[in-house]
Amino acid sequence: MKLRLVSVFIFIFIITNSFAWNDHAHMTIAAIAWDRLSDQEKVKVTDLLEQHPEYNNSWKGAYNAHKNLLPLGKYLMMRASMWPDEIKKKGNLNFTYNRFEWHYIVQKLYFDRPIDEKNPEVLPDKGNGNVVYAINHVITSIQSPEISKPLKAVYFSWLIHLTADIHQPLHTCAMFDGDKFKKGDRGGNDIYIRTASDTTDLQDFWDELLGTSNDTRTVLQQGFTYRKQIPFKEEYLSNMNPDSWAKESFLIAKYNAYLNGKLKYATNKKAPAPKVPDNYVENSKTLAIKQGTIAGYRLAGQISSIVK
Repeated sequence: MKLRLVSVFIFIFIITNSFAWNDHAHMTIAAIAWDRLSDQEKVKVTDLLEQHPEYNNSWKGAYNAHKNLLPLGKYLMMRASMWPDEIKKKGNLNFTYNRFEWHYIVQKLYFDRPIDEKNPEVLPDKGNGNVVYAINHVITSIQSPEISKPLKAVYFSWLIHLTADIHQPLHTCAMFDGDKFKKGDRGGNDIYIRTASDTTDLQDFWDELLGTSNDTRTVLQQGFTYRKQIPFKEEYLSNMNPDSWAKESFLIAKYNAYLNGKLKYATNKKAPAPKVPDNYVENSKTLAIKQGTIAGYRLAGQISSIVK
């Protein structure tokens, strides 16, 4: 999305609409990852992100309002986590770095025919790859001696963002069930549900499960809280293959987001949307917290292997 300057007099990051976890979620996941890094790794990450094209443009100046809350490197990690969403509009100065298809992968989800859950059919991308390709690509690029430091910082920003995206279940599938969705439901964007407090599309519902406040203190506290709720386990790093992460998220989408085909929904935004079952919101939030926290741990694992 178009980048907006953050006032140096407030402690709030600007909210941007996106086809992704919202900004709160991305910043929280980045904060969780930062807290897992060693002191030496934090120095290297800070040095790299100071080479980012957006550092002198806005990040450096905006940090003045946050320096009493968190170190520069952690702030830059959190800002960099949102940047791939901020550059989506053509008016943005850094639009040339935008790759919209990198934010997701379309693994086809059917409820009117059998599917191979271990190896679901993937809708071909438009030539720019998908989130699985992109994560592998940016890691290779960051490690390449032929890539400039500013461009490595750009790829590093993408790595932070995409590692979060691939753990959002609705970023890894689209429902192609029946005649209504011959081209898919765009990861839940085209179906509508009703909770006790709101009517929303399924994608937005999951995007906001980690929270909606972009107040820096709130984000930092939430990252700390989630780490206590979901303590680190070595098993989370036992498989660092993005393709496996996408399949994990696909199964969560199938069985938990879509309730294995039993979720009731409306296909028209103006039509009355069915209310979700009891405990759907609570269960979904629990899963989102686990997915977001594990994403932070895995991001830290990736960073440690890259900057060693």
